[in-house]
Amino acid sequence: MEDARGQISELVSSLDRREGLVNSGATSPGLGGSKEPNMENRSATRNRPRTYPYFRYLPYQVEDDAQRQKNLQDIIDHLYIAIEAGDFAP
Repeated sequence: MEDARGQISELVSSLDRREGLVNSGATSPGLGGSKEPNMENRSATRNRPRTYPYFRYLPYQVEDDAQRQKNLQDIIDHLYIAIEAGDFAP
């Protein structure tokens, strides 16, 4: 039991160490592989949208954002009423 606690403690402390974050393969080092963010090179970084523009390539017209938000609110209202009334079967 004591050995398991020691292993857990070691794992948790390894997560807190700074070198674990620097050597992570989950993030890219950015421009030039510098460890510290360089404010002068910030404008040289890639700036691109993070999502694919699905609405632009659909073969039909989609509703505008205001209509989409209204429809979502209607769905949420009806869902709330159904849950409050217990009108659902698991």
